[in-house]
Amino acid sequence: MEEKKKVLLAMPIGFGLHTMMVKNLELNNFDITSICIPEFEYQNTKDKLVNFLRKTFLGDKEYKRTVLYYDYKSRLLNEKLSSFSKDYFDYCLFIRPDVYPIDIINRANEVSKKSIGYQWDGLNRFPAVFDRISLFDSFYAFDKDDFKNYKETYPNLKITTNFYSSFDSNLNVEHSDVYYLGTYYKNRMEDILNVYKELEPLKLKLNLLIFRHKKNRSSKYELPGINFFKGVIRYEENLSYIKNTKAILDFKTEEHSGLSFRFFEALKYKVKIITNNVDVANYSFYNKNNVFIIGLDSYKELPSFIEGAYKELDQENYQKYSFDTWILNLLND
Repeated sequence: MEEKKKVLLAMPIGFGLHTMMVKNLELNNFDITSICIPEFEYQNTKDKLVNFLRKTFLGDKEYKRTVLYYDYKSRLLNEKLSSFSKDYFDYCLFIRPDVYPIDIINRANEVSKKSIGYQWDGLNRFPAVFDRISLFDSFYAFDKDDFKNYKETYPNLKITTNFYSSFDSNLNVEHSDVYYLGTYYKNRMEDILNVYKELEPLKLKLNLLIFRHKKNRSSKYELPGINFFKGVIRYEENLSYIKNTKAILDFKTEEHSGLSFRFFEALKYKVKIITNNVDVANYSFYNKNNVFIIGLDSYKELPSFIEGAYKELDQENYQKYSFDTWILNLLND
């Protein structure tokens, strides 16, 4: 039996995405060692007091994250990485490397034969990533504009997309006609309300789940089908909601035009998607029967779009955006 390739995985933990990546890699027969981001703990009373004073009197809300948390991560992760010899891993894969101290990336590179970075946000959204791109053998962006704008500056910069997972989810969740899962942003809520006004008269079953940790919000958002929550909806639970709806909503962030995971999860489960990201029309899987583009398509067509049959695509499109294809492209390119 062929020996499993060893992968050192570094990425944030939130919302079950780390578990999703580990599971996908294991299903593709990789041996995984994770250096995920640990939860922050103050090391002493002095650090806690200094952070309080800087935040209160200097307005420095970044000291905890950019100084204390970075030092904390460096200490813990250096201890873990010190147990591995040079080139122990076949690959190290960093997702969102902006959240990792540079010394940790350098140390991971020393114990890995090949290093790959991937930023699944726009590069300018978290500018700390620019100090890290050149540290990798290959670095991938998912926004075509980022690739075009920075490929001359960073010769190792390449382009990819997000993907859909190799595994299925069969949790028992309620069916819906239109589903959305996202985080509260004021400008995004206006986009959601605009679409809601078009959907509500159609008497559809809406399940719009919006994470917000603060209680204060406008009463205009208190509408049937819009549900705010403060807990965590894990990745696999989200997959089950997608699997059990007719259409999902997607709203792009202002900072980038790359396609979110929603597009590829919809592709996997052959679910329709309603989006304001016009760039989707440039992708090979785009089909007007399956993708409704806000601002380009007429809202008059929305009822027939949701109720109409999903248009099957050729098998090549389904394979092209799978995790299996994605990881092989990254590791072997």
